[in-house]
Amino acid sequence: PMKPAAKKWTLLPLLLLAGWVIAAPAAAVTLGYPSTDHASFLVDIPGDWEVSPGEELGDFVDVNSESGVYLAFRTIEGSEDAMQGAIEDTVAYLQENYKNVTVGDPKDVKQAGLEGFLMDGEGKDEDGTAIVFRAAWLALADGHIGEIWFAAPADDKAGIAAAAKALNSFRVP
Repeated sequence: PMKPAAKKWTLLPLLLLAGWVIAAPAAAVTLGYPSTDHASFLVDIPGDWEVSPGEELGDFVDVNSESGVYLAFRTIEGSEDAMQGAIEDTVAYLQENYKNVTVGDPKDVKQAGLEGFLMDGEGKDEDGTAIVFRAAWLALADGHIGEIWFAAPADDKAGIAAAAKALNSFRVP
């Protein structure tokens, strides 16, 4: 008779193979803000994520994955006050929509030649699921600031990787 451990090992390659099929990402699509034709910046997102455009300039474009990743981006006025307001708005949004929110100190970043900073954080959703956040603000060539951030279930490694890839694709046309 086959030992239980041996049975487990024969299943492992099949499970890994199944994971590869499930995790195969949809082709990326490039979105521009406020529109692809007149973009202040561009970002690549998975093609199977749902996009809800903002009503007017300065509104967030909301992007959602089936696994629960939420990604949002917009431009804001390129002033110190607007920047401070945007940071406060983001932290307030996270605190209103999630529990036990902590946000780390800003870290300077350079993304596609653009200067800016990012902040990481964590919290829990209404069901108690651990959530991770990343928000970034980057100075754009047109004098505006591009804001992009995501919230994802902490155990959704594929979703976090896809959201991080979207953030890392942020660039000016």
